[in-house]
Amino acid sequence: MAESGGRYCPLCGRAAGLMDRFCASCGYNLSVPPVREGRVETDQVRVPPPPSDSQRSGPGVWSRVKVLFGGCIVLAIFILIFLFVVVPFLSGLLGGSGQ
Repeated sequence: MAESGGRYCPLCGRAAGLMDRFCASCGYNLSVPPVREGRVETDQVRVPPPPSDSQRSGPGVWSRVKVLFGGCIVLAIFILIFLFVVVPFLSGLLGGSGQ
């Protein structure tokens, strides 16, 4: 039997020789590194740089500010309509004399 040298099959745990390419017990390919929770070392993967602020898509802070500002303008228009149209109309219906 070959000396394991501290090398074991990651699938079944049986000792494997330094020169073994496959596990003698389960047939696992020992030349493939074992899977580690779905993670890949970053030096093995090309990671693109993060996008700049101008390249980012989706709503940001400024879109929320625009919506808030637009809502304030709409609210102000409704208040003005109420003050200059609805209030004088209602005072005329209720018999308020403006003369």
